[in-house]
Amino acid sequence: MKTPGAVTEYSAMGVVADYGLKYISGTLIQKGDKKITLAVKGLSIIPELSDRVIINDVEYGIVTITEVNPAGTPLTYVLQARR
Repeated sequence: MKTPGAVTEYSAMGVVADYGLKYISGTLIQKGDKKITLAVKGLSIIPELSDRVIINDVEYGIVTITEVNPAGTPLTYVLQARR
């Protein structure tokens, strides 16, 4: 359980990518947003919108979270992150 106001760091395995120009609408997806795909295996928490992500010493907020769960078994979380 997370304690409100407390900062706890977790490591995760994943892939970070920029969104292609055709996906950037300026509203839902903005220039500079990152698409982060996290592996569920080895992840000790379930990401929440209130969480922050640090990539190369830059902090991002989470805008959306999509769970990829074929056959009901979560495999990855896809996060849209914004500075």
